[in-house]
Amino acid sequence: MLHTDMFKYIGDVSVKIQQYNVNKYKSFLQKIINTHGLTGMEIPGDNLGKTYKMSGVEGWIEQGKYASFFDFHSSLGFGKQRSDYGKLKQQLDQVPVFGFNSGRYDINLIKKDLFDVIGTDNIKSVIRNPSYMCIATSDMKMLDISNYVPAGTSYDKYLTTYLGGCKCDDKIRCVCCLGKGLLPYEFITAFNVLNQTTIPPKSAFDSKLRGTSITKDDYERVKFVWEYYEMKSITDLLICYNNLDVVPFIKAIKAQREHFKRFDLGMFADGVSLPGLSEKVMYQTCFNNLQYPDKKPANAFQFPAKRMGGYKNQDAKAKRKFGMTLEHLNTLLQKQKYLCGLCYRQLTADTASADRTNNKLGHIDGNILISCVKCNSARKDMSLGGFRYKNLLEFNSERLVYSIDREEKDIYAKMKVNIAGGPSIIFNCYPKRNETKIRGAYEGIIDDINADKIFGFLECDIRTPDHLKDYFSEMTPIFKNVLIDCTDESVIGKHMLDHKEARKQSRAKPARKLIGSYFGEKILIYTPLLKWYLSHGMEITKTYCFVKASSHKAFALFMKAVSKARREGDVDKSKAMIAEMMKLVGNSAFGRSGMDMSSIKRSSMSRATKLVRTRLNTLLSMGWKSLMSEITMKKRRLNNKTPIHLSIAIYQLAKLLSGDGH
Repeated sequence: MLHTDMFKYIGDVSVKIQQYNVNKYKSFLQKIINTHGLTGMEIPGDNLGKTYKMSGVEGWIEQGKYASFFDFHSSLGFGKQRSDYGKLKQQLDQVPVFGFNSGRYDINLIKKDLFDVIGTDNIKSVIRNPSYMCIATSDMKMLDISNYVPAGTSYDKYLTTYLGGCKCDDKIRCVCCLGKGLLPYEFITAFNVLNQTTIPPKSAFDSKLRGTSITKDDYERVKFVWEYYEMKSITDLLICYNNLDVVPFIKAIKAQREHFKRFDLGMFADGVSLPGLSEKVMYQTCFNNLQYPDKKPANAFQFPAKRMGGYKNQDAKAKRKFGMTLEHLNTLLQKQKYLCGLCYRQLTADTASADRTNNKLGHIDGNILISCVKCNSARKDMSLGGFRYKNLLEFNSERLVYSIDREEKDIYAKMKVNIAGGPSIIFNCYPKRNETKIRGAYEGIIDDINADKIFGFLECDIRTPDHLKDYFSEMTPIFKNVLIDCTDESVIGKHMLDHKEARKQSRAKPARKLIGSYFGEKILIYTPLLKWYLSHGMEITKTYCFVKASSHKAFALFMKAVSKARREGDVDKSKAMIAEMMKLVGNSAFGRSGMDMSSIKRSSMSRATKLVRTRLNTLLSMGWKSLMSEITMKKRRLNNKTPIHLSIAIYQLAKLLSGDGH
């Protein structure tokens, strides 16, 4: 009943917020409709093959089919391939519902009844076991703010970071409302307890579950609050406690959102966690400083007249209208300074071609752009802006970080195995298809690495000579992930075995652990770290292959921005909040590159017992009684876009710095 009332209240508030959002962006939404139109697939009950503009919508409103533009907006439905209007509608309609540590505790506590109340249709969830990072419906988005702060951050620390914390000298008589309230949770065992008109005794605030008791000062604080706010019952104490949870929480969220607005990011629309947002901030600095081709004019020439017949035949075969003149082509060449309109390379009579800007139309004056033959054939149906941006990325290929694509999956597999825990590692970009990415080792490769002739990763066997093991005894040089038998004293040592038995932990199966070692077999080592190993006497016994990379520092500007913000925060206390935020962004940005995408799960809710029987036949035999079921599965196909090479390089650079005593 309480959940029903709570979500009914959230639903009523959501409608008011949606009405406000639609009215605020009404003119923009109408411009999108007039520009792109809406099809019958998106408008319920209308002709599927027809496209409608605002004139049609206004007619429906006059006829009484829709009470208002908001009523029309609410009726629209969009599939997976959303239009611009559909994407904007999703952001306007989804009202965020926030909690702190709610994904781990609150949601799992009420999950049994939650989906009975909000239903199971059109629900999307993001799960990081055992937490729900996000639960979204068409009109609500439940988010956990603890995903937007570093792990282990308390609620009090969150408020202190973004609101400055309580500055009151007398904590007992504090009225700034920036501290967390006190409530006798375990004392309230029934609703009628809330009607009690006297202050609960100090012992009522003790927690048997956590084994804690409040201090004398805390109880004096409770008595002051009771008197100051003229409380009549424990219900008033509960209301005050909830207000202290909600009001400063909202203020802190607003302050945190403002920081991401500086980067043109919507904190809750552009990510469900701090690493995701931080990664976008990091890439902004990388992609906002692209170098552009030199647009030096080429030598003048006339467009070859003999090509006109070929373009005319193309349009005739495709049943398109032909209306292109040689005079128009020569005029375009002059305007474009005899440069390709897509990649800005200098043109000649042999490389120039007439490219249609709208591929649905034929070769007609006004629908032509002069481009090089290579761009003309490569663009196909891609938009001019999209293709120009693709060319710009190719031009900056030696300065950018690219994700490892399907053709380079062998590199990804090697790095995933070796990512035992800088940004100066850049892989050759994906357009260079003919260049071998993994190269065989050769005689003299170690000399080339030492002489800085090659840069990247070497897969090799490496060992520490016996006479240097004492030197490396404080911190062994090699980190690696291996299977460990946690019950074998000769493997884990007497101390760890005693510790494990004292905690009454037992693990029958071997577990994969990160360990320090004096040797590594077939491990991938970053060349800066490899050079340090060799200079300190370690020996390479066998080489396998080499992964070549470029040594440009793609994120130098990002790290400078983070460092600058932190220094300014140390000098000017008014900028301390921005400094703290940039510190979090700097620490979180690179972590996402090492995310194991194969561990991502998708979850779906279902009431259909037939579906449950089909997918999980064992549930009924286990006594499954609930009609509501949550089915969680790993994705069969993954679109892995994270540049894992960043993480492995950063981990190994950290090892290098720790080895140098930094």
